[in-house]
Amino acid sequence: MHQRSVRPRGKSGPEVQRAEEDGVHEVGDQLREQLFRANIARGRRMVCYDGAGIAAAKLAFALTLLGLLYVSWFLGHALLLRHLADGAGLVLVLVSVTWVGETAAYAVGSWLGRHKLVPAISPGKTVEGALAQLVASIVAAVVFGPGWLLPSWTMGFAAGAGAILGVVGQLGDLAESAIKRSVGVKDAGGLIPGHGGVLDRIDGLLFNVPALYYYVRLGTGA
Repeated sequence: MHQRSVRPRGKSGPEVQRAEEDGVHEVGDQLREQLFRANIARGRRMVCYDGAGIAAAKLAFALTLLGLLYVSWFLGHALLLRHLADGAGLVLVLVSVTWVGETAAYAVGSWLGRHKLVPAISPGKTVEGALAQLVASIVAAVVFGPGWLLPSWTMGFAAGAGAILGVVGQLGDLAESAIKRSVGVKDAGGLIPGHGGVLDRIDGLLFNVPALYYYVRLGTGA
């Protein structure tokens, strides 16, 4: 007996072959499309991952550099200030005016403070406290400067120094508050109970050191 080839009813041999080839091509096209989409998705994930990694590395580098410069560069001006004429008196006036102003700001702000200064950065600071720090810094500079430690200063020069220290010191305090808020901490440390870390105590002083140094250099030509 002769075996007959079984073919789909109604289709000849060439038509069946073309149908099979078309099916193979269609499956191949679908696979290529799926692979293409998968590669695109993978590429996007890699770009996002690499972008996030680069951003994180840049942030870590910036924070490390800031940590090195924030204290060393600002506080390093104390050495320059000390080597000016009447350097010892300048350092004592700097510390006295800064801390008298900060004490006045805290006292007046706690008792009479009603209007927030920059609530988004430092909710506890008030306009009344800021004004008190400015006035107290001017008075302290006049008292400790020409009145005691720096007899060569005029009253006007001392008042100008006090005004600058009263404003710049508050900027230093706000800058440190912004740094702490950006990393989600309340205090820079816990070394001093009830006050935080050392940086919390010298934040205003850090900014005031270069401010007084350049004020004296420009004002006296030293």
